[in-house]
Amino acid sequence: MQHSTTSNKNIEFIDLTSDDNIKQEPIINNQCQYTFRILIKNEISSTTNVSKTTHTSINHQQSLKSNDKTKKLKSMTNKYMIIDCLKGLQMLPNNSIQCIVTSPPYNKLGLREGRQYNGQIIYDTYDDNMNEDEYQQWQCNLLNEINRILTPNGSLFYNHKDRRYCKRDYPPENFILRSNLKLYQTIIWDRGSTVNQNSKYFRPNLEKIFWLTKSSIDYSSSSSSPKFYRNKLPECFKSSIWRISPDRKNLHPAPFPQLLSEICILATTDQGKYRNE
Repeated sequence: MQHSTTSNKNIEFIDLTSDDNIKQEPIINNQCQYTFRILIKNEISSTTNVSKTTHTSINHQQSLKSNDKTKKLKSMTNKYMIIDCLKGLQMLPNNSIQCIVTSPPYNKLGLREGRQYNGQIIYDTYDDNMNEDEYQQWQCNLLNEINRILTPNGSLFYNHKDRRYCKRDYPPENFILRSNLKLYQTIIWDRGSTVNQNSKYFRPNLEKIFWLTKSSIDYSSSSSSPKFYRNKLPECFKSSIWRISPDRKNLHPAPFPQLLSEICILATTDQGKYRNE
């Protein structure tokens, strides 16, 4: 699946990390008022050849009625919010997002109690060095907050990986299964390569994508959602092993490929529904 530039979209960046020179814009949702501090506005291009539009949408007005709901939902299309993830999720109403695709920091430095390692990812504003127990609780809190905002048939695709330290493996299932979300399926992301070269164990070329749902729903029913459009995906993505090369041109220190999120969105959403990346 090749990517080419097909459209330009105005993307608004909402920076909630600074209180300097801000403009406050109240958004009302069912008797609750949220204040957005708007700082940055920019224009970027989106690149995809997938037939359906895949973009970030944030639904703050799910419980509003008729014309007001439609008008205000459109006003929140194509927004990127620069904010602490938990604080941002807490601003969203219950049962408002159909699909979320995300990947947290892996806390590999924290797991190693601050000891440096080969292939260490360097972030500009985050040291990836939390106490491991605090990290796992942080992730459980995040997953539970996502559980609150997902629609009853909504899906979370949560990218993480097994981490190694002191001759043992630390699988993320250890804390994922403590959350309120239900593990529907585990998908293997075959990256094809790794920076972790160690002759003492097999090369870890894979990461995991956990398909988590809000409730244990029977998705075999045609009337149930998410609709699993496997017949519309390329043959190579109809199994639970996805062979996708890492995005090495992205300036972010730990990106995942756009194609990965596109598959998740196409597999579990209908056109016009709301998703968050």
